Amino acid sequence: MENKKVTKRLTGGSAAERGLNFQARVSAIVMAHLLAERPIGWLEGELDDTPLELHAETGGPGDDLHFRTKDGKQVELQAKRGLSRGEDLWNALMALSKGLSDKTIDAGVLAVCPNSSGTIRETLAEDIVRLGTGRTDGLRAIGSDWAARLSA
Repeated sequence: MENKKVTKRLTGGSAAERGLNFQARVSAIVMAHLLAERPIGWLEGELDDTPLELHAETGGPGDDLHFRTKDGKQVELQAKRGLSRGEDLWNALMALSKGLSDKTIDAGVLAVCPNSSGTIRETLAEDIVRLGTGRTDGLRAIGSDWAARLSA
């Protein structure tokens, strides 16, 4: 029997690679809209999200991407692959909310991939829009949970 030395990878492995791949895809969407000088549509009804410049790994409220719109608005984006309800979700949303509250950014986007929880992709997304209009009636459990965390 051959005795092989096992070395630990220092670069995060396949899970980190998939997360970075998703972040790169989101960056490509922003860049394509920047080059075409067209709105992305993520913030439709809130602001014109036509990107003018793009920065990655900003350390800001979204951390993953930052883009400035043609109107000078600052948008931070957190890209999460395979997101489910838990501390990763709440920490990402809280960081974006803090950036909005302290006026570091004008808008925040949580981008999730199709294999993220349907409750986050659909239910929470709808409830966040509802909360953004000042309504707290009709929130589902995850929306009520987010509203309580935000109020605290």
